[in-house]
Amino acid sequence: MHDLDVRILRALTCDFDPSWGDVVAQALNDDVFGGFLFALLALLGLLSARARAQAPRAVLAVLLCVGSLHLVRMACWKVAPRDRPGTAFGKDHVLMGPFERATCASRPDAIVARAYPPTSPSFPSSHTITAGGIAAVIAIVAPWPVGALAWLYALLVGTARVYWSKHWPSDIVGSLLLCVLFGRLAWWAAGRIDARVRGPGAGGGAPVAPSPPAFPG
Repeated sequence: MHDLDVRILRALTCDFDPSWGDVVAQALNDDVFGGFLFALLALLGLLSARARAQAPRAVLAVLLCVGSLHLVRMACWKVAPRDRPGTAFGKDHVLMGPFERATCASRPDAIVARAYPPTSPSFPSSHTITAGGIAAVIAIVAPWPVGALAWLYALLVGTARVYWSKHWPSDIVGSLLLCVLFGRLAWWAAGRIDARVRGPGAGGGAPVAPSPPAFPG
């Protein structure tokens, strides 16, 4: 697994170096851009009658999902901290700046870092679980094209984190899998809470057909 991690990391940091890469990766990791994009996806989802009926449950599920994921993140960082790529390779094997980055092809023992490595642990990725946690709920309640766009954005956020050498590729895969699991659990829990607060039939379910009238005789 480590060898595959290193190969993918080098492919995204060394071999893949377009002139527009830094700008796009920076936008993908920007909280304001992410908030705007998810707000737009939510509005598109609300064009569906089912999504409108499930909106309160969806909001609650997002809060539960993202909150739970960050609790798991804090536990993982404390109990089983994983070194960031920049820390694992060591300072002498991390290439920074345009001149050092240009030598990456001749340095198979090195990686490119487009920014200084964080000091916090690597798994899970906080950016990815935030985007993926929201995407997991949107994908449940919204029409599938909206859900697919939400998941695509979460995947691109994680890819951008690898591009910056902030995380290992396996950090992103593991983070997205956690989002799938916690998204389902949060949706279930939100349904139970919503039903208790608003009573049976809450959450946009199909109305119960009335019983036929009884005739005398």
